[in-house]
Amino acid sequence: MISAARLIQSTRRLPVIAPLIGAAMILLVTPLLALAAPTLVITPSTVARGQWVTMTGSGYEAGAVVRIVVTNGHERRPATTLKANAAGRIRYVFHIGPGADVGADEFLVIGRDGKEFAQARLTVTNAPPVGPQASISPTSAPVGTRLTLRGSRFPHGVTLLFGVKTAHGTMLLGRTVTTARGTFTTRFGSSSLSPGKYELGIATSPRSEPLALLNFTVTRAQH
Repeated sequence: MISAARLIQSTRRLPVIAPLIGAAMILLVTPLLALAAPTLVITPSTVARGQWVTMTGSGYEAGAVVRIVVTNGHERRPATTLKANAAGRIRYVFHIGPGADVGADEFLVIGRDGKEFAQARLTVTNAPPVGPQASISPTSAPVGTRLTLRGSRFPHGVTLLFGVKTAHGTMLLGRTVTTARGTFTTRFGSSSLSPGKYELGIATSPRSEPLALLNFTVTRAQH
């Protein structure tokens, strides 16, 4: 017969075994997670013309350069080239223009060697656009150029902040107030920006989610 003291002693040893088992499981599972296949997600996956779309992906080699190609099943068209960050993630925001064809397209992620990593479908409908709409003009200009930012379908009578993310953090480029109809037109300078591609966000406060996102490029000053 097992004594009560020995039973207690045996029971107290059990918690020591659990962490060891857990550690062994982690060692076995972690390599499998590292081999996860690259992904591509389009949000939203169904849009109306005039809306903005966000494309994200993960599982890529850090620093890898990939091409985004669009196909309708008959032909392929280049969309853009992206570089994965240190975490192996890619991100791209783009606008569905008013003249975009209605229907479904496949977006493919292709490596330099032509290997296809992932794909996702985007469907454009003929429904009227919903939500805030914004545009920036020009979309590419030399350092020092003043750009025009316009918006519609925003909350009426509110103060909007707009800025970009840089290597040193978020840079506020300006603020504006919407009209009673939810529209605005404002201008901002690019003198404080280095040449490169930027994603401009428009929000009601520095910590809130952007109501709209736009891409623009600053080029080197012309001499």
